Amino acid sequence: MNAQAEYSKEPFIRVIQARKESAEKLNFTVEFSFPQNFLDGITLENIKEAYRNMDRRIKLKYRVSIYEKGILFNKKIAEKELSKKWVLYWTRDPTILERYRTNIWVLGIDENLESEFFMDFEEAKTFLFSLRETFSVQPESFADKGSKVFAEIQVRSHRHYFIEAINSKVRSATITIV
Repeated sequence: MNAQAEYSKEPFIRVIQARKESAEKLNFTVEFSFPQNFLDGITLENIKEAYRNMDRRIKLKYRVSIYEKGILFNKKIAEKELSKKWVLYWTRDPTILERYRTNIWVLGIDENLESEFFMDFEEAKTFLFSLRETFSVQPESFADKGSKVFAEIQVRSHRHYFIEAINSKVRSATITIV
């Protein structure tokens, strides 16, 4: 079963927001999520099959960059590399069986190696397949006050039982810094 959909036709980056915190810094918030048609293809049945086929660790790598749009070239203002992963486990715990309606459950691990057990499968999908990052940038990093800024996200993953290999780069709409 393959959940890979035509996700490149919908934008990955939903919001880029600039907010002035003080005279010394600007905060940029970048929100990213795979489209719903991609997420709908990832089901508990797919996860159970992946577990049976020894595909028990799913890792996505994200590179998030903020650029100032230039006339001839774009200037990179900030960049972060992050990774998130799922580890699938089998259990007989009745509380997990009741929540997930299956013996397989998901442990999420973020870039800081902090792990989280999710109350339901939809939360687990949101954790792995979406991202919200905030960047603090010094105003002197920009050429002038009316600078145009955009975010770019690159997502990579190896092929897994329920998704094809991912290597995509998408760009947000441009906003103007006032």
